[in-house]
Amino acid sequence: MLIVISLAVVLFVIVWSLFNNNRAPNIADYSRAQVLSMSTIAVNDAVLTSLSQSVEYDDLVTLVRNDNGDVQLMQTNTMLVNMLARKVARAVEINLEIMSEQGIVIPLGNLTGLPILAGLGPDITVVVSPNESVVCQFISEFESVGINQTRHKIYVNIITSVELIMPSFESTLTNQTQVLVCECIILGDVPQVYMSPLNLN
Repeated sequence: MLIVISLAVVLFVIVWSLFNNNRAPNIADYSRAQVLSMSTIAVNDAVLTSLSQSVEYDDLVTLVRNDNGDVQLMQTNTMLVNMLARKVARAVEINLEIMSEQGIVIPLGNLTGLPILAGLGPDITVVVSPNESVVCQFISEFESVGINQTRHKIYVNIITSVELIMPSFESTLTNQTQVLVCECIILGDVPQVYMSPLNLN
């Protein structure tokens, strides 16, 4: 009986080792793709929810013009920008926490690469743990669109960090998602100092 148990343990170790060497990379790749997709969905949903009340360009930026109508100064509503950044970041954290509770379930058949086995076989669960490091910033970008016409775009740039945990590996994935919040066509000259991308926070 002891011999049978010993052989079973040895066989299990061999099978597990072969699985680790041959399938673990596939699990890691599949999990990373799923997590990146999950993070993007969490961010987009958070932005949609947090900014459900439309944010207008004039709410975030005030243009001060000279007598010729050219832009002399651009004033950012820093208080509103920071409030929205915190609101979006918290919404992303909540979405990631909800999604991470479900983990990532991978049917073993998906790892064979054979379409006929997709969705079949026992499930492998990968634990997903969101790190407390959601970074949310508002980014300003300018684009010349014609003579004395400049398009000013304001994006919310969100960086998330999520950790994958399995017996065979651990991996931290960082995902960056940028969503357009509002834009405006500015007539007249814009000072060159504003023409490069800048952080509104």
